[in-house]
Amino acid sequence: MKSQIILVSFEIFAYLYTNTILFILLSLIAICTYLMVNLRYSLILLPLHILTKIQGKQFNVMSLSKNPKEVKRIFKLTDKGRGVEEIFATKAWSPVLSIESVNSPLWETLRDNYIELTKYFPTEEKLAEIAKVEAKSILKNTIIDGRDISISTVKIFLKWIFCENDLPLNKEKDLRAKTQITNDSFKFINQFLNDNFLQELYEGSIEYRKEIAIKGKGCVIKKQNIINIIVDIILKSKYKDVFEDWKKDIFYSTIMQPLVISPMINMSDIAVSLKKHHSEYDPNNYKEFLDYVDMCIYKNHPFPVLERYEKETNTMHFLDLLSEKLDSGIINFGLGPRACLGRLFARTFLQNFFEPLLTRMDIYKPEVNHLYSGRDNDDNFSVSEGIYQMKMLLQVVYEEYKYTQKLKSIA
Repeated sequence: MKSQIILVSFEIFAYLYTNTILFILLSLIAICTYLMVNLRYSLILLPLHILTKIQGKQFNVMSLSKNPKEVKRIFKLTDKGRGVEEIFATKAWSPVLSIESVNSPLWETLRDNYIELTKYFPTEEKLAEIAKVEAKSILKNTIIDGRDISISTVKIFLKWIFCENDLPLNKEKDLRAKTQITNDSFKFINQFLNDNFLQELYEGSIEYRKEIAIKGKGCVIKKQNIINIIVDIILKSKYKDVFEDWKKDIFYSTIMQPLVISPMINMSDIAVSLKKHHSEYDPNNYKEFLDYVDMCIYKNHPFPVLERYEKETNTMHFLDLLSEKLDSGIINFGLGPRACLGRLFARTFLQNFFEPLLTRMDIYKPEVNHLYSGRDNDDNFSVSEGIYQMKMLLQVVYEEYKYTQKLKSIA
């Protein structure tokens, strides 16, 4: 009888214990899944707070709607500190140097090189014209998917910057504006714009996109390959003597980041946002099409925060974009001197390329073949991506701790 009681007691204990363990395991899985899904957005401030404290800096979250004067003061600073851009983005962009991500003095060098290069670009009116022609062409497709958007985008920007106007590069820009774009204007670049070339660019951009969006490690070979093919084109073009050595990252990055990779990544993401919110689009409620675009970008912004470092107070300031409730996307392209340098070109492209496409919602399906979205527009959570993000976070925390201890030992 005693043995039976002991046996029954053991069975009850085992049953309860097993269910407790199972409950704990399921709870841990649920918590980890929640963290992985929300790490990029709703929980982004927590790891940033941890990293800032490890660095021995003050942590401050700002609000443009609550304290606009203070935000504008802070965002006149050019130092982004060791935050999202420095720790995550610069590595993801490698071997390209992202003008958006690097800090001073490298930022000043890249900015000056980019500004110098843009002196020789055709006018924005030419970009608008080329974008309209490409939009008209792509509307002949039976479907316009994410890949089509990326490839059309890079075709437009390459045709624009390599457009031949039969004028020396040192001529005034207003003279170049008066020249007409004809089929002969694209003789040089058209020799490269074949299917194999465009596919290589697309595949390379996907590898950059994957790593920048913290969705996985990009293929180093494919990332380097598209640099090589663009540099090869530059060295045969009218730009070959603008800089001393186009094979150096401080020079090739002035085209690769703002005019090749970023547009291919961002425009396909924006395309999905425009589709998502199309039911909200009423031309009577917007001053112009770009107001609608601003709203769509802001609702699915690629960056959860904007950041600046204030040396005088040793403070990392973060502008939490997710909690901002603004009428328009006035911060879509950043704030202050570190705002996106290509924003004017981007806006010209956005209006002249996308406005015609949105008239054909029956074939406009940018969500198809859309991968590794920085705005999470692919609606396709992957456990492997979540694990990669957690692994990256833990690795960064550890590396930052070692880096901080090294600085302390030197001091």
